[in-house]
Amino acid sequence: MRAIVLVFISIFMLRSVDVFFSEKFSTFLFFRICQASSATGLVLSRALIGDISSEKDTVKMLDLLSIAMGITLALAPLAGGIINDLFKAKQIFFLSMVSMFLLFLINYVLNETNFQQTDDIFSQIKTFPIL
Repeated sequence: MRAIVLVFISIFMLRSVDVFFSEKFSTFLFFRICQASSATGLVLSRALIGDISSEKDTVKMLDLLSIAMGITLALAPLAGGIINDLFKAKQIFFLSMVSMFLLFLINYVLNETNFQQTDDIFSQIKTFPIL
């Protein structure tokens, strides 16, 4: 799971640079869509919590994560508007280079949480329950 998170944070960081330097609306929109691939972090954060905590602690941690995401969604437009007023519209994408710090943290602090790794995708699919 750690490798997946590193890949998608890297994609987000690189596409942020592309968005910052894009001059056409079509390239801007393309790179913004590429940035959306980092939304896997929303799903992986929940899976990571399930991997590293007990059943009882998982519920508490997921509650805290939900509260943090709700606060973030409420404050993000406010922060974006302030940055837009103080700087220019594209500067917000330059600030998303903060993801370099996240990349560093994930790489050096987060350990692999998937202890049941398989050799190929087919053996992993066989472990899924029948729907």
